[in-house]
Amino acid sequence: MDLVLVGQPGSGKTLLWERLGRLAGAGTGGATPGAPPEVRAWSATRGHGPWRRRVCLVDTPGLTDRVHPDPARRRAQALALERIAAAAGLLHVVDASRAGQQGEEALAGVDQALSLLGARRGGYAVVATKMDLPWAATGLVLVRRCLQPGILVPVSALTGQGLGLLRRLLWRGPWQAVPGAARGHRTSLKA
Repeated sequence: MDLVLVGQPGSGKTLLWERLGRLAGAGTGGATPGAPPEVRAWSATRGHGPWRRRVCLVDTPGLTDRVHPDPARRRAQALALERIAAAAGLLHVVDASRAGQQGEEALAGVDQALSLLGARRGGYAVVATKMDLPWAATGLVLVRRCLQPGILVPVSALTGQGLGLLRRLLWRGPWQAVPGAARGHRTSLKA
């Protein structure tokens, strides 16, 4: 099952990807600060026989509202969009601390578009990152109100808060939209 981490630049996707990779026993290779953006993935398998499940978690470069001037970054974003279209699930990563500081404007544009996409396609959850930082609790309230996710997991990749819950969610998926739910935002886990 392929799951894709998506969100704005600086939302915490790569650190989250690395931490979850370590928890799953997958080699992530680590990110190089300032390195060109890329689409990277790790894969891990759990269980035996009919209960065997493979998860591939894809890290993508940040998506923006504007066309980036760097051709390499534009290519990386195009690859990210291809992976989003083919994925079994989307983990929409949102910086809760930034949302708390900047207000609803921080969740406009890309985040609203990803929320609408997730509502229409199913297999969608929001991961509110940087919960260890000031303003994160305020931002979490805004994320819940503005994006209306059916599944919202607050985490701190730095401290490990919430990573156990997110890890269980990854292995349990796929997530399905509940038929007839308003705007498709209400989701449930399918065993």
